[in-house]
Amino acid sequence: MFPFEAFDFLFCINKKFVLGTGALIASIYKNNPDLNVSFYIYVSEKEKDYIEKELLSRLNFLPQNYKVFLFCYEEIELYKKLKDKVNQRMLIQSVRLFAIDHCPSKNNRLVYLDVDVICVGNIQEIFSVPIENKILAAKKFDNVKNVNFKLQIKDYFCSGVLFINRREYRNQKVAEKTVNFIVQNNPKYPDQDALNVVCENNVVFLDHKFHEMWHFSQDSIFIHFIGEKPWEPWHYCDDKRITNRFRQYCKLFEPNVAKWITFRPETKQNNKQRALVNFSNERFALKWISRLLFKHGKYCAGIYFYLRHIYVKVTQKGLINLILLKSNTRS
Repeated sequence: MFPFEAFDFLFCINKKFVLGTGALIASIYKNNPDLNVSFYIYVSEKEKDYIEKELLSRLNFLPQNYKVFLFCYEEIELYKKLKDKVNQRMLIQSVRLFAIDHCPSKNNRLVYLDVDVICVGNIQEIFSVPIENKILAAKKFDNVKNVNFKLQIKDYFCSGVLFINRREYRNQKVAEKTVNFIVQNNPKYPDQDALNVVCENNVVFLDHKFHEMWHFSQDSIFIHFIGEKPWEPWHYCDDKRITNRFRQYCKLFEPNVAKWITFRPETKQNNKQRALVNFSNERFALKWISRLLFKHGKYCAGIYFYLRHIYVKVTQKGLINLILLKSNTRS
């Protein structure tokens, strides 16, 4: 039933997602300990040392049949082509498009996962999805309208979980076509919109169990924390099974829960005790903790965090844009 001897995964991450990446790797191992699994992780050159220290050093629980490889995406030719033509947000989100071809895995089949995903089942099942004559397999959204292009795509899919036929991907020059599409159209969701247009009518649609979104069932394989993240304390999930699973995998990756998140700004004094997720400059986190402090009567501290929230918001969006109520988050 499962003819594959090795199972390869592709991730594209930055330093803000080290905790999520560690939980994802731990979850795949916990549910598939005896398989031969390789993780190909693409990072920026300037964050490579940090990720080696904070991610790779914590993966000593993995057995010899699990391999982790780290690459810098700046060395990829299509990255060099794209970097001067789009903004930083679009550039980072597009890395997966050309990392698929660059990945040195010898296997034709590759699974790409966003790192706000966890595994709760047997990964062999997704590798057995038949995609011989198709480019990839993904989960379809129903009746999604791409308002940025005023185009109704009948079978619009999510790019958070992709099972890829690398031979077809390469033969049909998907990486080049998607990069050209992004440069020409400036899409709202660059990688996802580009893949949907370029791969239209050349996709196998995955069963829901391969890509659940904040939902857990007995046959689930992957759960995607789309939108809100389980490590953000201001978000609440009614299904405790999901958050408990995520915390279980986080503990395997980093047993000391005090090192998961912090609201303290990094300084030279506390740099050695830094947490994996730092919310000190995240305005939504600062606003949440401000409200929490006001609720408990800590008014001075509440005002301090609210003012920090305003400062970060002005820094990120610009004073003029705030006055005009005009967002500048895409630039």
